Amino acid sequence: MFAARLLMPMCVLYECKIKSAEEIQKMCLVSYTSASYRFDRLELLRQRNKFYIDKREILVYKLFKPFIKKYNKEHNKISLFKKFYNWMIEKYSKLEL
Repeated sequence: MFAARLLMPMCVLYECKIKSAEEIQKMCLVSYTSASYRFDRLELLRQRNKFYIDKREILVYKLFKPFIKKYNKEHNKISLFKKFYNWMIEKYSKLEL
C-alpha cells in the first residue's frame, strides 16, 4: 500500500485523466498487476468523488502540478493527432483512385 501511494499518487492519476491500467504502467513504470489494482481504486474514487479530502493530497498535487500540466499537454497532442489520422483515413478511403 505504501509503495502504491508513493509511486502512483491518486491525485496525480486523477488529474492526468488516466483511462487504463496500461497507462498507469507506462507513466509510473510499475508492473501491470500493481497498475491494475491502482486503476481499480481510481475508478472507485471517481465514482465516489473522493479526491482532495486530506491536506497531504493537496500538497502532493501542488508538487506534481508541473508534471500534470506537461503530461496532459502531451497526451492531448497525441489524442488530437489520432483524431486527425482517423479522419484522414476515413476521408481518403472513400476516394476512388
